[in-house]
Amino acid sequence: MLVTWKDTQVTAVNHFRNAMNNEDASEYLRNRNDNSCLMVERYKSDGNADTDGVTVVNMSNQQSLAGLSTKLDDGTYTGQVNGGTLTVSGGKITSGTATPGKVSVFYNMKTNVASVSATGSASFKTDTTTVTLRASNVTGAMGTESTSKTATGRSIIVEGKYDAGTTTLTMKATRADGTVLTAQKTLVNLGSGTWDKSYWYPADSLALSGNGLTGTPDNANDDGICTMTMSAGTSTQITTSVTPVKANQHAIWYRPAGEDKDIATVDADGTVYAHKAGTIKYRTYTPSRSVLLTVTVK
Repeated sequence: MLVTWKDTQVTAVNHFRNAMNNEDASEYLRNRNDNSCLMVERYKSDGNADTDGVTVVNMSNQQSLAGLSTKLDDGTYTGQVNGGTLTVSGGKITSGTATPGKVSVFYNMKTNVASVSATGSASFKTDTTTVTLRASNVTGAMGTESTSKTATGRSIIVEGKYDAGTTTLTMKATRADGTVLTAQKTLVNLGSGTWDKSYWYPADSLALSGNGLTGTPDNANDDGICTMTMSAGTSTQITTSVTPVKANQHAIWYRPAGEDKDIATVDADGTVYAHKAGTIKYRTYTPSRSVLLTVTVK
């Protein structure tokens, strides 16, 4: 079985890994009775088939998976490589086949799924470690730390003044139906001293500076809003500043959907190029702060 990184099997396995990359999920490896198939299950046992899935590597002829035990929740799982479905009921696979000499990936690919996660090394021996908090398709994302520090955002540094101790980071956000989603990460410092304090270092503010730029800065609850007027055919540099420096977050520019890039463009370094008359909006953001820029070209 020869595959390359462009092969649909490899692509499907990578999508499966990304979709199931949740620290709340568990993993279970099993072989079919005759050892012809290796099955890698990812599951949460939450009664929701959309959070589970399985990758099957079949080195033999076509194999029926019906009757095999499984950790997957009850439901129907869609084949992402070779088509077909796999159904589960009561801890057993009731139907489904593994394509001969191929990798089969069964899970329900969803778009716009609400999720939160907190990832990073569970233990460390130095004074600092980095934890990444992610929130997708939710509102009110907020990170809280066990010493009552709070921060919105997804990327932080946790620092201990001494070498040893435990702290827990929690990410909470609200799904469209009102359900509050939670992800936690407990960090253990394996040093020899006593943990004195731990700190979050999110971006407290995101400021813009540049010729002709006016507006209001961001704050704890609202985006910043800036405006500028330019003549067609000119360019100018906008500098972004994130504080505190320890936040270790870099501002990224992007053009919201529906905005006409023919009016003006912004490079990754913040250089604005005015092309033709009109008005366009751009946004620059860190995981925890955001500023909306309106450019008017005359």
